[in-house]
Amino acid sequence: MYNIELQHLTIQNAEAEMLKAVENICDSFGLENQFGIFSYAMHELLSMMEGCCEDQDQHFSINFYVESDRISVQIVDFQNIEEVEQQLSSASLNQTETSAYTVATLSDGHELRHEGEELWLDFMATPTFQAVDRAAILHRENVFKKTI
Repeated sequence: MYNIELQHLTIQNAEAEMLKAVENICDSFGLENQFGIFSYAMHELLSMMEGCCEDQDQHFSINFYVESDRISVQIVDFQNIEEVEQQLSSASLNQTETSAYTVATLSDGHELRHEGEELWLDFMATPTFQAVDRAAILHRENVFKKTI
């Protein structure tokens, strides 16, 4: 499992940081065709969080866990996380605001964990984990050092 942590985010800087992380995950694990789904769901989730946020300078964290069959996203330390989850649970296409419906539809599951302090979203995907060829890396490093 791989873990990418985005800490000390605020509503103002979360969008850019999240987009960089999603792009990195998709590029690194061969999920380029999932980029649109994953990035749009995360964008809409941040929009929901902004709508529930009383303090725009509040710090929170987003952690991405890349496993062999899914990408899990953990939102931690967001003060109104229960309100966001409630919107996801009651999401309907008939609502005027469709962000919750979009996130609920594009993700493959969501739940509150640890006594309502963390929101988890799952995206079913099959990342490509490339084996590291240590011999090739060492050879490249030795060749590089000799040319300097």
